[in-house]
Amino acid sequence: MNQEIWEHYQDVSLDEIQALHTASHTQTVKLIESFSDEELFTKKYFPWTGTTSLGSTLSRLRPALSHHVAV
Repeated sequence: MNQEIWEHYQDVSLDEIQALHTASHTQTVKLIESFSDEELFTKKYFPWTGTTSLGSTLSRLRPALSHHVAV
């Protein structure tokens, strides 16, 4: 997967990459903000979260995604 990403973006400028990252982050934040507290924090509200809540699932993803934070 990393190889495919590299091949796709190898000729894209740093400024363009940073703009894409910012746009993606903004879109993700807006999506998360669109959920109600009930949707975020009720366990099993979404079947695909298993026995937990969407908010808890998102919290567990944060460390794995921390290396994507723009410097």
